[in-house]
Amino acid sequence: MKITDKNLQYLTILGVLLMILIFYFLPYKMLDNKKDSLKKEVNELQSVYDILKVDEDKKEFYKKGITELGKRAEILNKSFPAELSQEYLIYVLTDMEKTLSIKFPGVNIGIVEEAVFDKNKKDKNSNQTDTEATQAETSAQQSEATVAEQKTENKEIIIKRNMVTSASMSYAQLKDFIRYIYGTEPIVDSAKKRIVMENLSLSLNNDNGLLKADFGLVFYGIHSNERKKEVINLGEFPIGKNGIFVPFEGSGANSSPAQGNSGTQSETPDFFLMLSPTSADQTSAVAGKASGANSSAFVYSDANSFVNVTFEVFKNNGAYFYKYSAGNDKYPKDNTAVSFIPGKSLDLKVISNTRNGSEDKSGANVKIINNTDMPFNIVRTGDDKNNPRFKLVSKTGTITGN
Repeated sequence: MKITDKNLQYLTILGVLLMILIFYFLPYKMLDNKKDSLKKEVNELQSVYDILKVDEDKKEFYKKGITELGKRAEILNKSFPAELSQEYLIYVLTDMEKTLSIKFPGVNIGIVEEAVFDKNKKDKNSNQTDTEATQAETSAQQSEATVAEQKTENKEIIIKRNMVTSASMSYAQLKDFIRYIYGTEPIVDSAKKRIVMENLSLSLNNDNGLLKADFGLVFYGIHSNERKKEVINLGEFPIGKNGIFVPFEGSGANSSPAQGNSGTQSETPDFFLMLSPTSADQTSAVAGKASGANSSAFVYSDANSFVNVTFEVFKNNGAYFYKYSAGNDKYPKDNTAVSFIPGKSLDLKVISNTRNGSEDKSGANVKIINNTDMPFNIVRTGDDKNNPRFKLVSKTGTITGN
């Protein structure tokens, strides 16, 4: 078959068209589709950018909202404490007394009532009858021991504790008291706890014009494993220790200075000295006047070693005077002396304790200065026989006793 020039031209043109089609449908069409895809993606990103641009303008608004939500969450945490111990309730009452200038002469604190709710449980029983709902609620009530076993991560425990008390207050104080509980002005800062007043009974005292208010207070809280119990700050005390229940023998610091073993002096001594281990409730050395003075006239020293204790009495123009010290603490603070009337003799009651192990090394090196016309008698009880805490290292004047 002979191909003519005309047919050859047709074939050439057909081949060129075929090559154009192949180029279009293979690389060019793919590139064109990629271009359309990129254009679509650019449009989508532009839309996202436009939205974010609007959100960027609202950033401060959002930040403020997050801050407000954090504050509200903190308020809820404070409103519903994680536990309702008796100490916590007393602490809140003390704050009420300080804030409102009222007094609660007595309180009756009930037991903790708890109900368990499953946070992940869906409301599948919305069609249950009232009787079934009551039974379900009753069965949900648990004792503290049972609930303690069910404190898993998906459990929340609603806590409720009742208190019954009374107080005498003016009408203005009653309004402040209600503001304190329900968080209305002007005492909103003090109303941090979820408390409900119930069964309020009022009567007027015609003698002083005050209202006698009898009422109940219901405290609410929420416990879960995700919440930490609030640490109650009971304040700082001049004396006192951790581990106050560490046992030790002897009369102990809980004995009265006038107490003693049978056969010892029966009347109240002039002075006392208490010596204890450092694990005891009080400091290791406490000295003071046994009667006619309050605890502000006592001196304290606390160390797991022997501390220096001095009692000095003297007579001047027919009157008797005293001063004493323990470690760096002294009474009177200005190093003067205090007058007093002694009995038939000058008496010091030493209340000590046996050692509480080999690491118990507390004690007192005692110096007695007696510049009077009377004997200074020492009565010692409860001391360790093998390693006494009381050591009389110096004496002036007439000193008797053990």
